[in-house]
Amino acid sequence: MNIYFECQDEYLLVNGRQHTGGCAIINEGGMLDICHCGKERYAAPLMTRLKLCGGLLSPCEWINVTRWDKDVLSISFIQKLCPPFTQPEPIAMQSVKIRGKSHNLTLYRQNGYYLTIETCDEIYTKRIPLRCCSDDVCVKLSVCEDRNCITLIAVIKGCDKEYMLALNYTDDYYPLACVLADNIEAEGCEILLTDNIRDMCRIAVCRRYLIESGEINLRDTRYIYRDDCIDYVPMLLPYAYAESALIGDIDRCNELCSCGDKLHMFKGCTAIVTPPHRRLRPYEIALLRPAKGGGGVQYYDFTVKDGLISGIVRCR
Repeated sequence: MNIYFECQDEYLLVNGRQHTGGCAIINEGGMLDICHCGKERYAAPLMTRLKLCGGLLSPCEWINVTRWDKDVLSISFIQKLCPPFTQPEPIAMQSVKIRGKSHNLTLYRQNGYYLTIETCDEIYTKRIPLRCCSDDVCVKLSVCEDRNCITLIAVIKGCDKEYMLALNYTDDYYPLACVLADNIEAEGCEILLTDNIRDMCRIAVCRRYLIESGEINLRDTRYIYRDDCIDYVPMLLPYAYAESALIGDIDRCNELCSCGDKLHMFKGCTAIVTPPHRRLRPYEIALLRPAKGGGGVQYYDFTVKDGLISGIVRCR
């Protein structure tokens, strides 16, 4: 079994020797002693022993395993951070009054970012996955009231992403939804989310939600191509099709393909990936299908004729 390691500029020992590239070979019943420390600040070292049994590596909480082919695996590491204790530092506050009761929002920093919403009787705290916030960060707390249901919507604009937390409120706070996106707008009971997909097609996905009776419902989805009138060369058409299929843009897929609806073939896939052990053939692409502890890779062959995709076959 060939094992590839997905890490860059990080400290990695395999069986006591520094790993500088290529693959490690492990036979059935064999073991690999791994010592890894990521480049993130406060990253904790990982030391574990992996054993190959029945073509599978022994599970480890901090390792994801991707199967590329029958005898090829790759390993990626989930970093565990152990920062020192620091005192909480409030960086933004806002308040709204609902039926005579004040709801106070506090955004604070303590080895990460946390959001607290509280009244004189209740409090709700959640860690939010923003990587950075400026000291003059924009925080908005709004209220949706629909059929006697009260929902508080907090939107925080970070340095590179925006975060939204929606809480239903009766006599306590109940989480309704949380999301990270490139742009979030909340007005009344309507929420607009925009994600800029960083791929070849440069697609932006715009979703509109409505909060109704304490539930959040998707109303419509639009796809915006930020670069119009791109004339893709034939070898790029499979990538353009796959990128559109992964986000569910049926219209775009039908424009690129003359062989009917093939979206069901891509169900469960989440990303286009590049094998570490071989070069893909022309008109062949690899897609990741995640699973617990990692995932597997599916390969697809495309047939292109007269500027359109005329056939798609799943290889293995």
